[in-house]
Amino acid sequence: MPRVALLIADDVGLGTTIKAGGSAGPTECSPDQHHSCRLGVIVKNHISRWLQLAYSKVDGGVMLKLSSPDRRPLPNAALSLVATQVRFDAQRDAVPGELLGGLQDQLAVSGHPYPQVAQLSAQELLVSLNGPLPAGPTERRGWRLTSEDDAWHLSLLPDSVSLETPQFTGFDDMLPRVLTALDAVTAQAAPTLVTRVGLRFINLLPAPETDGSDENWQQRLNAVLAAPLSDDTLRDGVLAFEQRMLLEIDDQIRSSVRSGPVHDGDGQRRFLLDIDTYTETSTLWASTQLPELISQLNDVSVSLFQHLVSESMLGYLRGEAKSP
Repeated sequence: MPRVALLIADDVGLGTTIKAGGSAGPTECSPDQHHSCRLGVIVKNHISRWLQLAYSKVDGGVMLKLSSPDRRPLPNAALSLVATQVRFDAQRDAVPGELLGGLQDQLAVSGHPYPQVAQLSAQELLVSLNGPLPAGPTERRGWRLTSEDDAWHLSLLPDSVSLETPQFTGFDDMLPRVLTALDAVTAQAAPTLVTRVGLRFINLLPAPETDGSDENWQQRLNAVLAAPLSDDTLRDGVLAFEQRMLLEIDDQIRSSVRSGPVHDGDGQRRFLLDIDTYTETSTLWASTQLPELISQLNDVSVSLFQHLVSESMLGYLRGEAKSP
């Protein structure tokens, strides 16, 4: 029977640790044996997350098989915000000013300047099964940078970098900005681990041009989103509803979907479709193919969105119909 070994180490000198462990003596797994060899490494700060993932996969399960994404542009896109975030191992409690200066300079040289700067802080809330844990020194301080036209916002905290825009024009326009920011973070902050990569699309879909009542959403959305409105008994009494789904796309990627009828800032009736697609598999920063991973998250998000709305809604968003 093959021997199973687990290495638990901190993230300092991890490469040296692996090299030393691999050369300490002969291994039982050699090319002439008829079985494969795998090395599993868990950084001690992420043991709890690994145990959660391992436990959730005990029973297995069928992965989602979404249709290929239709990448045609949506002239009538109803996006209120699009955000990309990459989290990494925190090496400090605050982002120092000299790191900010180097980051700004590199972004400007790359053609994506962010001249407006504001301080940013985030408080981490730790929760156990018995409720919130006592507060500790978990405040993180960083910076929020904004482009000259206010269309792009770059947030840098000790453990994350995120780029968001309320004026999304397409993934091909956003990705170069994301990659420029990641290159600058690599050069200035030198992270060791990637702990989470996410891409979020917040849609506020327009109401049908009828009376705007909730039951008309049934013809514009997948039935799973409008389920409370399909019940003949409850439908007339539904004042509001909100739904949350957590979908397992594959072994590494999940999508969190939040939906329900809302009113926008102008009081107009909308339908919220908030899709956050992410992976929380910890990997070494230097070896993570972030452009490919973020592009994969985009494909999943687009496919999922197109599955959750009707053809009539898609036709309106593409500019092929006058109303949804």
